[in-house]
Amino acid sequence: MLINWLDSERWYDLNETLSKKLNRPETEEVRVFAGLSIGLLEVLLGLIRLFPHRKLIAIDRKQSPFFEAIAIEASKQGLKVQDLSALQGEELSGFFKDNKRDLLLSLCSSADPCTSEIFDASRDYQKLSNDHRIFCIQTHHFWEEPLDSVKIGTREVHMFSYGAESCIGLMGKKLQIKDVLHPALDWSKSHLSDWIAFLSDCQQDRQKVESFEAQLRDHKLLKDNAHRFYDRSLLSFDKVDGSFLISELQKKFPDTQIETSSLCQWKTPRLWDYLLKRGFSETQLRGLLVIPLAEVSDQLATELQASYKNCLGRQGLTESIQP
Repeated sequence: MLINWLDSERWYDLNETLSKKLNRPETEEVRVFAGLSIGLLEVLLGLIRLFPHRKLIAIDRKQSPFFEAIAIEASKQGLKVQDLSALQGEELSGFFKDNKRDLLLSLCSSADPCTSEIFDASRDYQKLSNDHRIFCIQTHHFWEEPLDSVKIGTREVHMFSYGAESCIGLMGKKLQIKDVLHPALDWSKSHLSDWIAFLSDCQQDRQKVESFEAQLRDHKLLKDNAHRFYDRSLLSFDKVDGSFLISELQKKFPDTQIETSSLCQWKTPRLWDYLLKRGFSETQLRGLLVIPLAEVSDQLATELQASYKNCLGRQGLTESIQP
């Protein structure tokens, strides 16, 4: 027999303990969220309740697959949505200046959650938002410095995401939004040690990744000069589906954590939309492998080439090698 009661204080205790562990100032607030999607939704709804007279938000819709749902929800709430990726230079700065009284927030990402490309434009969005006293929400899927050293502005929200159910928000002192959803969720299985481990799980090795990708240069997704994080390798095999190639690799590496953006894996028809807008092709994304740093090795490079040839053979195809 179970007592079906609401234990809302557990969430507040977790937030307070984590804030102390991260040595965040008392003027800021630390909140844990059950994933980035629901965290973004809670912040959006909280700000709409605080500032119902502001009827405009700005989002860079080419940066993240999480942003489209926020744009749709904002529209349902009666707000207009401006795509920041359509604005450049003086047009961008003019937009923030001309709409500072109506603009509720800007939403951007520091890097792409799949390709790990770093978005320099997000620094401009953040600066323009701060200059005009507009709330800025920035999502992070990678970070180079400990969260106890991250500095945030009074109108900033930085949301650090890792996995489907793990997200931590650092909020500036002007973000006095009310709790909407999270106190009512079950946090009995969430422990501080799990969140601390999550925060420290972001390792990079540029030399190792570049050396690995050089062995498979015909399949590199990004250019040599790409501004990116090096916690993963990105390879695209244009004649096979990524999930097919992973299944072949699993014969040698049954415990592999390699991911793919193939729709056969994710079964979400519009998943690629934001990447297609940035210039990637459907062929590239269908055959893309995202390889964790821990699995990058010379042995894997050799097995990848062999597995790719096996996949081609099973399809009655051959590999064309670029000179």
